[in-house]
Amino acid sequence: MRQRMFHIFPGKEAGSLLPMVWVLSLVFSGIPASGNEPASKLLFEQITSIQGLSNNTVYDITQDADGFIWIGTREGLNRWDGQVIKTYYHDDGSGMPGNFIEQLLSTSTGRLIVGTQKGVCIYNKKTDRFSTLLYQQRSLGDVYRIIELSSKEILISTSEGLFLVNEGLEMRKLNSDVFTVLCEFRKGIIWGLRGDDILVMNTEGEVIRRYSDEGESADHFDMSSSNIECMYKDSREVVWLGTKRDGIGYYDHETDKFHCLEQEQGVNPVEDNFIRVINEDASGRLWIGTESGLYIYCLLYTSPSPRDRTRSRMPSSA
Repeated sequence: MRQRMFHIFPGKEAGSLLPMVWVLSLVFSGIPASGNEPASKLLFEQITSIQGLSNNTVYDITQDADGFIWIGTREGLNRWDGQVIKTYYHDDGSGMPGNFIEQLLSTSTGRLIVGTQKGVCIYNKKTDRFSTLLYQQRSLGDVYRIIELSSKEILISTSEGLFLVNEGLEMRKLNSDVFTVLCEFRKGIIWGLRGDDILVMNTEGEVIRRYSDEGESADHFDMSSSNIECMYKDSREVVWLGTKRDGIGYYDHETDKFHCLEQEQGVNPVEDNFIRVINEDASGRLWIGTESGLYIYCLLYTSPSPRDRTRSRMPSSA
């Protein structure tokens, strides 16, 4: 197996800005597909409040079906057309339930869903306004995660519980548990972090499997909610965990356990083990946002076994 890691965007805030960096890199430079080009060929430009951004702290970003880039900050939502930024606030008549934007999702059906600290809303491009989703006439509360399932249903985790929304915007409450991390493993199978447990559920909210530090679910790996920051399933069905202290973890199908991704000592280790976000590009490379910068993790797999695919050390420097 060959593998490489590029450290391409050093800086204390790089991890939290990964989604914006990713999109801007596509817009301004294009990402080389082979993974063999040196990191110096990647060009990044920055958008800040000087260019009209409502706030410099960016929590999420997405691109809608019309090509607009939506940027969620701690103080307002922004729409960028490549030249001009338009801002949306709670008190400007746009219908936004709150200004602290935590989650953005562009769905496969063309909807833009916005999660704030005070509820969830959907954008109407005809009126350029937002309508708030309510459950039993109440706000959904503080939003933690919003994901689209393969069924095109939307799964929303908030301080009020776990909700499933269908294409007709009909909503079901699956349970009252708070999940800080979610991902769809396979159709109808959801993985979520609840407290110090990773639960495997169906779309009725029924628990199928539970992984916890209390048992033998992890091999020298802290699975507590205070440690796990994000979860991501790649195109090879490998589930990755980004942590606040232990770097990157992964699920091993053969052992049915979670493991830490080992690092080679002295060879381009991840400088900071606080992993904020993990994503995959069209070439199968993992983009890893940390507190110390942005990394590209390149794996060229030669084995179909999930264990062989993931049991790799942190790659050497480019």
